[in-house]
Amino acid sequence: MKNKIKRKYLVAPRYQLSQAGIILLSHLLVALLVTGLLSWVYLFMLNSSIAFDHNRQIPWFLAAMVLLITAITTWWVIRHSHRVAGAMFKVDQTLSRAAKGDCPDREISFRKGDHFPQLAASINDCLKGLQACHKERDDIITDLAAVQARLKEGQLSSEEAAGIIQETINKLNGFSPEAEL
Repeated sequence: MKNKIKRKYLVAPRYQLSQAGIILLSHLLVALLVTGLLSWVYLFMLNSSIAFDHNRQIPWFLAAMVLLITAITTWWVIRHSHRVAGAMFKVDQTLSRAAKGDCPDREISFRKGDHFPQLAASINDCLKGLQACHKERDDIITDLAAVQARLKEGQLSSEEAAGIIQETINKLNGFSPEAEL
């Protein structure tokens, strides 16, 4: 049986609702201008000479149209702002996990239609660098633990240990004696 994924469209409500608010205010302004224009045409151009019953229904018709357009626009804005907010949410989650030392095993990718797809390559390069740093750190810790164990067992002189520790420090500083040659 196929599992359904419940999609959450409001992943960044502050951003998404502010975008919807801007669009809705612009629609409200247009609706008010159209209503004013119709009133002006009816009152001044036609001089109120058309006094039929259907003229009383025009405001209700306009209100219904404004509500319908507002509902459709709100849905559209939230759906399309999700392309930005969803991508940023994914980036935020991935980087937060990476900052805690939990680098993802697979590369980050965005959905088809998401904005800023070029971020995926940069973030993946950054995560690969972090993974390499974590691996190098783990290797150094393993090497130092081995040196410590050999020192405790008396298998290593203090001069040899000092040399190994200096090599480790050089690795940590990004200095390689071979690079000087």
